[in-house]
Amino acid sequence: MSSRLTIVAPVNQGTNTIKFGVADTGDQIYDSGLFIANLTTSNIDTGNGSGVLLNIEGTSGNDTLSSSDTSADLDEFFDAGDGDDDIDAGDGDDFISPGPGNDTVNAGPGNDIIIGDGQSTDDNQIDGGLGFDKVVFNGSFNTFNVTVIDIENLIIQVGTNSDILTNVEELQFDDQTIAVESLVETPVDNPGELITGTPGADVLTGGVDFNAINDTVFTGAGDDEVDVPFGGSQAGNNRIFTGSGADIIDVGDGDRSFGGSGDDEIDATDATGYRLSGGAGNDIFYLGADGRALGGEGDDQFYVQEGGGNIIAGGEGADQFWILTGDLPGAANTILDFAMGTDVLGIAGQGAGFDFTALTLSGNSIMIGATTIATLNGVDTTSLTAANFAFM
Repeated sequence: MSSRLTIVAPVNQGTNTIKFGVADTGDQIYDSGLFIANLTTSNIDTGNGSGVLLNIEGTSGNDTLSSSDTSADLDEFFDAGDGDDDIDAGDGDDFISPGPGNDTVNAGPGNDIIIGDGQSTDDNQIDGGLGFDKVVFNGSFNTFNVTVIDIENLIIQVGTNSDILTNVEELQFDDQTIAVESLVETPVDNPGELITGTPGADVLTGGVDFNAINDTVFTGAGDDEVDVPFGGSQAGNNRIFTGSGADIIDVGDGDRSFGGSGDDEIDATDATGYRLSGGAGNDIFYLGADGRALGGEGDDQFYVQEGGGNIIAGGEGADQFWILTGDLPGAANTILDFAMGTDVLGIAGQGAGFDFTALTLSGNSIMIGATTIATLNGVDTTSLTAANFAFM
């Protein structure tokens, strides 16, 4: 059952609070069993003046919250709570907190602030509308994969789930605030190609099947192979999206590779400046220098090479971080989410006699001699034991 409730209340200069309750007819106390869902507030008449703030709260259900008032003097605070909510903020400088769930936000005209919850289980669609709009994420920039489609459209990925942003001008993270305009890459002479695979097992080779420069590759289903470096020293800056198979991807400088639901292998050994996301499945990463890698769901394995300077997040699952596989890295690699008792740190290629006693643990660093080979965010490495390591 739905009912329209009209409230006419006088307000005075200063802060005014208008409260109302809902009860069954004839009850002397409020009914504690009431459940209010799909709450819609609209047609707010602000009259003359400015500085009017409307607080609109949702429930733990799937709510629709909207304001159809067109007065620029009305600023709303939307707190949708849990559930898969639809929020239409209308005009004004609004503050919108969609909360957990797969939410859709239309902020409308005005300079709005929208809270992106940064959960790996939620898919949100956020349209800032007209005005200067900001989306705030809980977490540091390095824990997210940011894909810029163009000046008006972005994809912010956490794990295997994504927030799709449109008409947003600024992104705020725990450690920095970034103008979307600064993320848009400078146009290039070669705009790149769109390459699509088949449902079968494809082999796509740079310099043969595509030029591997600024291209977008969708492999489709099947156990596919993509080799970007074969395209030569100019190959790079591609976008590679895999499907449901167990795919093998060799990436080049500046490539971004997004794994699908299969057990993928992504090799960036000779690359720099890449962005890798494994998606679902038990994925294997071979890392070069100065890149970012996110395992996503599954029990993933990361093997760093001598380049170093990578930022690595395992995501869900029991992950293996092989922080040394041969020569000492040129720069320490950073692990964002090492979980003691679940994840493992691996060291290989140091000889048969190399063991835990050869390591120096201090603060959040792991060192061999004077060289820091890895830093673990939020972990006091002095609490690590040999049980947290694997040696090979």
